[in-house]
Amino acid sequence: IKFKNITLRIFRKINQYKKYVVGLMVIFQLLIIISTTLMLRSDAAAVFRGAVEIDSVKQISQYLSLNINNIFLFLYEKFFYIIFKSNAVWILQIINILIVDIAIWISYKIGQRFFDKKIADIIFWLFTLSLGFTPQFVTMYTDPMTLPITAGAIYLIFLIFKKDSTLPSNMPLILLGFLVALGYIIRPTIVIIYIAFFIVMILKTILVKKDLIKNFKIISITFVTLVVSILGFKTMIDHQNIVPIAKNQNATIYWFLDLGLTSNGTDQMDLRAGLDAESKKLGLPITDKKVAIADIKRRIKEYTPASFARHLKIKTNGLIYDGTFGWNYTENTITTYYNPLKDKLENNYFLSKFRNLFIYTEKNHYYIFAVWLQIIYITIIVGYLIFLFRNDFNDKINIINLAFFGGLLFLTIFEGGKPRYMMQFMPQAILLASIGLSKLKGANLNKK
Repeated sequence: IKFKNITLRIFRKINQYKKYVVGLMVIFQLLIIISTTLMLRSDAAAVFRGAVEIDSVKQISQYLSLNINNIFLFLYEKFFYIIFKSNAVWILQIINILIVDIAIWISYKIGQRFFDKKIADIIFWLFTLSLGFTPQFVTMYTDPMTLPITAGAIYLIFLIFKKDSTLPSNMPLILLGFLVALGYIIRPTIVIIYIAFFIVMILKTILVKKDLIKNFKIISITFVTLVVSILGFKTMIDHQNIVPIAKNQNATIYWFLDLGLTSNGTDQMDLRAGLDAESKKLGLPITDKKVAIADIKRRIKEYTPASFARHLKIKTNGLIYDGTFGWNYTENTITTYYNPLKDKLENNYFLSKFRNLFIYTEKNHYYIFAVWLQIIYITIIVGYLIFLFRNDFNDKINIINLAFFGGLLFLTIFEGGKPRYMMQFMPQAILLASIGLSKLKGANLNKK
């Protein structure tokens, strides 16, 4: 009890200076950019190297022809490279900082406008400590990019559900459809929040049987905007002439379902081995969907109820156990892009200590930071569990909760098992956890 009281007193004191905390967070984020020697790795590095013309057009064309899901990221980075050339990496990293910080701001505003100051403050601290004071943004991959889009979609959904008897303005409806469509192009799982919204609206219309005109307007405008926007984005991408994309060589959605059926849900080597075997057996290219479907059937047939239950347990554990979201920055990476300032700053004593503590996972002191992040993560999980048992549900909350569960279900069925995949659902998780934690006695951070 004494520890709890001391902790609350500290947070209440610090809570009065949130502006200074934000300032410290931005300084921390800038130090991450400057201090890191390895800036990008794996897929993020492959895309960026192609965008800034380090790798040949042939190399990036082959990569994107298979990994077509990263085409938007490539075009986005290519746009900034065309304008800023060698400075593009710094512009993009600053934008990545803004992406995370804007997501925190939007989520805080959701708490302020649609709940109360207590919940808003808890959202601020959970979001800031779990993702603000971390190096996640520096990856320049699609996981952090989804944060403000998801937070913005939640804000618009709550705005649409504001209690009044009048028909809502068209603008929030159009913005919701457009924003989710943009998120879908970046990372398709973002559409889950709209699916949850759509399901609740349909059920509300059928079961309650009132405000039919209002509900029909909400459903039709958001849905039409979403579909038209997705088709518009896809048309622009399909007709881009910046990088050639080979037709019929793309990894289809069946690949991700097949990958999800590997032992841990992410075993790329096992996936390729299975696809190669089926490709030879059927005499078809490995990218043909019939090959993936045949391999999916084989994997399902080989599972027993016990082994499939074990498979789901492994995937779920891999998905939700890690408060660092699977952060794994080491020098032992095949595809890399190093900090342009590496030669000048890598021997700086302060920056070396900083990156060894906050960035490089193989360094001895990183575990201190990892333990801290795990404590914050456990707090979010506890808050969510309290929310499930102590919250009064309504349409808005049902949508956010359904979207969160829908995301977990998607990752359980398709490619999953990597903790970083949870990042895209953190705006929902943090909001719901904050509602849960606000129920605790003494949770008000504004008491003197």
